[in-house]
Amino acid sequence: MKLRSIAISLALAATVPAGASAQTPAGPPKPDLSPMAFFVGSWSCSVTDSPNPKRVGMLSKAGVVLDPGGFWLQQTTEHGTSFITWDAKKKLWAFIGVGAAGYGVGTSPGWTGDTLVVSDAYNSGDEPLGSTTFKRVGDTAFNVTYTVPGPAPLSETQACTKPAS
Repeated sequence: MKLRSIAISLALAATVPAGASAQTPAGPPKPDLSPMAFFVGSWSCSVTDSPNPKRVGMLSKAGVVLDPGGFWLQQTTEHGTSFITWDAKKKLWAFIGVGAAGYGVGTSPGWTGDTLVVSDAYNSGDEPLGSTTFKRVGDTAFNVTYTVPGPAPLSETQACTKPAS
């Protein structure tokens, strides 16, 4: 049986045109990530408004880099990692986050002026869906508000800055 499998493999290999086995599929074209390049860098964020007064003033840090292949922007925080890319078929930006608390997927059509709204498409653990609104405040700052509507509404805002380059 083993010899038969080897013989079939050799016969199939013989039908492949010369050099074809060394070819690699081209794959999808790299997305133009320049509309999201604003986020690249090191950021410091502070909670400015929260339903939990103990969170106001809490600091966090984030770093955003372009992945070496050029397909994603990758953000790393103490809570997890998120990725941003362009979905050419759906004509939407995809935001995918993973961390100890679970994972989520959000989408956005992109920037409208200085505002970017990302709507949750899915959150693990049946967490409620919300939206994240980024508002640019110059070249090195933005405010971000996460809002969950519904019977137990939530809204929290952070101010983020990065050193000027």
